Amino acid sequence: MIWWHICLVAICSYLFGNLSFARYISRAKKNDITKLGSGNPGSTNMLRNFGLKIGLLNLLLDMLKGFIPSLVAWLIFKSDIYLYIAGVGAIVGHIYPVLYKFKGGKGIATMMKYEGYLPISKQDMIERGIEQLDFVYVIGDAYVDHPSFGPAIIMRILEAHGYK
Repeated sequence: MIWWHICLVAICSYLFGNLSFARYISRAKKNDITKLGSGNPGSTNMLRNFGLKIGLLNLLLDMLKGFIPSLVAWLIFKSDIYLYIAGVGAIVGHIYPVLYKFKGGKGIATMMKYEGYLPISKQDMIERGIEQLDFVYVIGDAYVDHPSFGPAIIMRILEAHGYK
């Protein structure tokens, strides 16, 4: 591992995470998502203000923000550590975008797709696919951030202790 590779992957994926598709889509619709609903530039607020199709489009685009940098880093460096660095960089870039004065989304969709494509077994992939379906199921709930953060935090704690 070369230190400048790590810095390059982290910075590029952070900047990629800065892309705020909710802001771009809402501007195309002649609105500002930060002034509508909760003011959060995320998929839930897009769903509530622009409907199901736009909400799902934003969800997909935000999920790709975690997937694309991770995939590119892994393809270039062929090492899982770069995949992790890229995913975390994209998530941090989504939550704290320098382009928008560090006011971003919650990072759930970006984290969801990033963790969905880590090198894992088929059984783990099936379980994570079910988690993602659970997320889509509760997306219309007013408490969407609580049900989505809980399993993500629990998964991280269990994985840190070696449980798969």
